Order: sequence, then structure tokens, then C-alpha cells
Amino acid sequence: MVEIASRTHAQVAEGPTWLPETGELLWVDIPAAEIHYFSPSTAPAGPVVSSARASR
Repeated sequence: MVEIASRTHAQVAEGPTWLPETGELLWVDIPAAEIHYFSPSTAPAGPVVSSARASR
């Protein structure tokens, strides 16, 4: 069975990684320069880190 863990918005959500030691799901949104997390046992999902985009 597949369940939606979080209904957060991302331009491109990729690289989901489950951290069993903390019970959190991490993923990145590279175009938005954000790292997101979801912890089922705590608050709703939100950005862990948000930084400015690198200029080319």
C-alpha cells in the first residue's frame, strides 16, 4: 500500500531518504534551494534549510 506522507509543495521533490534513527523522511527541492523533512511523530513537514540559489 502506498500512502501520501506529506502534501508539501515543491518545484522538484527528489532524493527521498528515510532516517530510521530519527524516524524522519528527508528530500530536496534543488530549484527552490530547500531541504525538506517530514516526521510523522511531530509537526507537519517543513523546510529544514532554505538558502539562496547560487548564481552562474
